Amino acid sequence: MSATDGHGSGGPPEAEADRFTVQVYDADGAAAYLWVLSRPAGSGVPGADVRVQEWSAENWTGAPAELTLPGAEVYARVRDAYDRRRRVSVELEALRAWLDAARR
Repeated sequence: MSATDGHGSGGPPEAEADRFTVQVYDADGAAAYLWVLSRPAGSGVPGADVRVQEWSAENWTGAPAELTLPGAEVYARVRDAYDRRRRVSVELEALRAWLDAARR
């Protein structure tokens, strides 16, 4: 899970068939976080939730927080980071493509 300059390439190693990694860097008092997204069972249903393992300042060296979020919320949170001009390790288009594939 390597980070890249700027917004990153959006390609491997961030994306695998069933997993996708997103790192949002800290800026202007907003904490950094790392998400490993995976496709939950039943991901063939449009609008299916995404399993999120999250590392942040609270658990950076420990076990991840386990979340289940709608794909639209995952996209919105990362989009918000872009809109606030935070560094993000992947391109929005790559995230959208992975989320769209998760719904198939």
